[in-house]
Amino acid sequence: MRKKNDDIKALFEEIEKKHFSISINNERPIFVQPEDRILYRSHRILLILFFLRAKTGLSKEVVACVDFLLRNSSFQRDFVIQYFKEDKNVVKKYELFSNVSNFNEQDKNIVQYKSVPWDIRFNDMFLYLYVRDLIIFVGSEKNRRVKISEFGLE
Repeated sequence: MRKKNDDIKALFEEIEKKHFSISINNERPIFVQPEDRILYRSHRILLILFFLRAKTGLSKEVVACVDFLLRNSSFQRDFVIQYFKEDKNVVKKYELFSNVSNFNEQDKNIVQYKSVPWDIRFNDMFLYLYVRDLIIFVGSEKNRRVKISEFGLE
């Protein structure tokens, strides 16, 4: 046990030499939610771009809006049924799933947005995907759109 105490003492001495301050938070720990992870949300954006492939690409605002709809179970159900209404297999599978899952219609009682529910972290997520060659930006400077790249499709 003596060795362990010496190691801890040496660690504190090194920290003090560098003038670091030690801060211990005895309050409730902060848990990182999946929504706070750039990797998690970036993958969802990539899936949105994959499933909603548009020849001209999608605006960042449309991607953010679809992301918002998919995060809320009631909006998600309505969006999937409306978007894929022509593909009866998708609707049938989704309705089968939604009957198993107990969707709560009260989820729709959330804040009403006057415009797109933009989160500043979207800029980071788009950059994260762009530097990895998973997305490309197309269109003019004024009408910039995002598309999934060939590498992103793989």
